[in-house]
Amino acid sequence: MPGDQPISEDELHAYVDGDIAPGRRLDIALYLARHPEEAARMEVFRAQREAIRALFDDIAHQPVPPRLRRLMRRHAQRRARRRRTGMVVGIAAAAVVLVTGRAIVHYAAPEHGGPAAEAAAQHAPASDELPVIRPLKQHGRWDRNFEI
Repeated sequence: MPGDQPISEDELHAYVDGDIAPGRRLDIALYLARHPEEAARMEVFRAQREAIRALFDDIAHQPVPPRLRRLMRRHAQRRARRRRTGMVVGIAAAAVVLVTGRAIVHYAAPEHGGPAAEAAAQHAPASDELPVIRPLKQHGRWDRNFEI
């Protein structure tokens, strides 16, 4: 049944521009017939649209000047180059992080016996002497510092 859905402001403007679905056009026409103040407001928008169209219609149908086309082409090329450069920098940074992380994991792993693993094994406590972590008490309240 026509008029079941509320009419939005966007739909009213689309109706004025002629960009509304045919099924919805009838609902909006009925709405405007029942609300003359809205119809008057939309008529002002329609007159404004026609005035703008009359003012700029001849300019809108002229070809784009070659100077402006060259400027737009250069801008698009610069944007594409920046995008490619950013992508290459991102890939290079990811590769450096992966290689560095892999090297750290490889040389720090005890089973591979790397230099860092040997140094850590020398200073590691025996399995029966695990460190005890106690929070420090300062000024009568617990602090976030710890003593090992």
